[in-house]
Amino acid sequence: MFILLRKWGLFGLLFILLVLSACQERAGTAPERSVSTVVTVPSSSSVLGTTTPEVTSTVTESVNKPLWVDGMKQLSIYQYNEICCSSSHVEWDKSKIPNEAVEIPYHLDHINIGVSYVRKSEIDEALVKPAVQVHGDVKWELKANPDYAEGFNIHITDPKGSFSVQVKGLPEMKFAPKDPLKYEIVKEKENEFANLTINGAEYGNQILIPAEQDTIILAFSEEMNTNSMPTLNSGKPAVGKWLDNKHLQITVSNMDNVDVDDQGIKQMTLDLNPLRVKTTSYLQLDNTSLTVKQYPAIQWRDGKSGKSIGFSPRDRYYKQIVTSPDGQSYIGVYPIGGALGDGDGYFYSYVLERANQEPVVIESHFYTTIEPFDTPVQWMDNNRILYSSYYGVYIYDIATGTKKLLRDNKPDEMYNINYAVYDQARKQIHVLVYNDRNESTGLDLFTYEDGKNELKVTRNYTSTVNLYMYTHLDMLIYPTSKGTYRTTIEQGIPYTTFVSNEGKTQKAVGYIRAVGEDGAYLERFEKGTTLKSIGFSYWQLGKTPQNFTTIPFADAIFGSGSKLIIQEDGKYLTYNPNSRKWEPWISVGKELGAVPVKGASGNYKVKNELAFGGLRIGSTIEEIKKVYGDNYHNNNGVSFEMANNKLVKAIWNPSYLDSTLVQKLQIPINKSEIDLSLKNEVKEVSCYHTATCKNYMFTNKDQQLLFQTDWGDKLVDFITLEGK
Repeated sequence: MFILLRKWGLFGLLFILLVLSACQERAGTAPERSVSTVVTVPSSSSVLGTTTPEVTSTVTESVNKPLWVDGMKQLSIYQYNEICCSSSHVEWDKSKIPNEAVEIPYHLDHINIGVSYVRKSEIDEALVKPAVQVHGDVKWELKANPDYAEGFNIHITDPKGSFSVQVKGLPEMKFAPKDPLKYEIVKEKENEFANLTINGAEYGNQILIPAEQDTIILAFSEEMNTNSMPTLNSGKPAVGKWLDNKHLQITVSNMDNVDVDDQGIKQMTLDLNPLRVKTTSYLQLDNTSLTVKQYPAIQWRDGKSGKSIGFSPRDRYYKQIVTSPDGQSYIGVYPIGGALGDGDGYFYSYVLERANQEPVVIESHFYTTIEPFDTPVQWMDNNRILYSSYYGVYIYDIATGTKKLLRDNKPDEMYNINYAVYDQARKQIHVLVYNDRNESTGLDLFTYEDGKNELKVTRNYTSTVNLYMYTHLDMLIYPTSKGTYRTTIEQGIPYTTFVSNEGKTQKAVGYIRAVGEDGAYLERFEKGTTLKSIGFSYWQLGKTPQNFTTIPFADAIFGSGSKLIIQEDGKYLTYNPNSRKWEPWISVGKELGAVPVKGASGNYKVKNELAFGGLRIGSTIEEIKKVYGDNYHNNNGVSFEMANNKLVKAIWNPSYLDSTLVQKLQIPINKSEIDLSLKNEVKEVSCYHTATCKNYMFTNKDQQLLFQTDWGDKLVDFITLEGK
């Protein structure tokens, strides 16, 4: 299905004003004060909602045409809507303004025509007023720009059908409604790569492709001018070719590394602005940004058994997969980006995956502030999922493909949602709602009985506090099979109470970060204008909490299954309450290249591509140069075997490598530096003519990473990375 590139934003008035301000600034405009308003329509005129008799403006001889035209710097035309962003039609420098009338398509309800001058002070506003004629059923006004913009702006709103704008000394601009251009990704052959297209709203459109894919084909809904190409961030044209006047093939190149979980994700961003529709010479796209992301292959594993889970060729794109109780379906959670303004929310796409079926994008860009169990979606049963944000709580039925609103924050966002969670054990939905967000931080608890028309309301259940500036703490309700953990605020800091199925209660200071069978990890805070973290504790039910601290300046901290995880410099550590130490995290399957994933399931990813020394099988010469320099082939401590500009084998000799590289790339010198707790195979091989050495081999599908030690089995002689 074609992608309709309309962008409906999710932000409030502040964001709208910012976007409109940006649009006006780019067009050489800013809404300072009205200079004049003249409207010409077939039978009546409407100016800013005021109806007046028909008026036809006549340009008088007093207008100084040479000064009006000669003093111009640029003519710009933009369109936009009040919800989101602008779409550029054209920007003409004075020397490139056409002499003949121009036809311009539009599809949004606001159009700006910006006229800028080298020296606006020489242009008397009284001359501008009679120089503009607008014919058609529209509303419009003429505005002066602020001094720095040096010009004027004609602002068109609510156009109905075709209309024209005539400015003395400039070509007539004829506007006509037209559907926006659309495009989609198509395959060169059947059963080719599985791509995923994301409408990222404010983040632009994104195309996700596997690392093995090196071209994409864009199919446009209209015939295009084939003399132009999209540009890269550098301003250079993208590498590609037109297959015909509707199909553009782009070569994926000049990719930037994206450090997401150190997975080797890369991306390139294309600006589609240089493209033009053949019939109109305008692009007519709401969003001209397209990001292409390349993902290496991974395997999803169950956090408890280590067994493979997931059956979609798109699994590599997901940050989390949330599996239904029967295991027949799952929701792939794709992260788009964080809040563009104040707040702690995040934009996600939710994709429904079912065996042997096409994916269903449930939400293309859903902004959420609520993630129970560190997961933005929950399964209620095998057919329904629950997800929410501050503005509403929703239930989606995968059998019917319908979404039901359980509760919203109307009127006027007084009753925003602080938290919502489904209690699988008790078949209840708990929703915490501000009792009046404008007046207090107090929260009411609404408990819905699933499948029953019953609602219990607990007024003034608790309150919340500022976690950060503009961000309130989510008051967690964390159900388990044995009881429920509940967060409340006492004396300005969070406390957690556990209520057992028998009604017995226990309480501890802190906020839940991870929950296991017999206890929970709590983060402790100090009271202030905003909360200040002062450490963690492990709370085993029935016992005194065991306090501990995290590693300073850790990159991230999160719960994965029953473990508390810290990410630091690409490594993952977990707290062991028995030894009271942070220890290396090891997956249940002990795979090399395993990465923990946040969430109560404890699921994890395993990279299909083994990596070492900053490289992987398939690395290009350009990537090798980034790590080892332009003279990489003269480095005595490492050698590379290439095929078709891609790495197929590399050998490192730690003894000959530069010590700076050894430290930077964490090359093991001693056997003790190799993590042999991970799954590996050991073989004895002949070495040094008469001696015997050991090979420690880590294998992942068709790749192998081998460490060979010396005859004393203490030092690392060499390391080999190769495809089998």
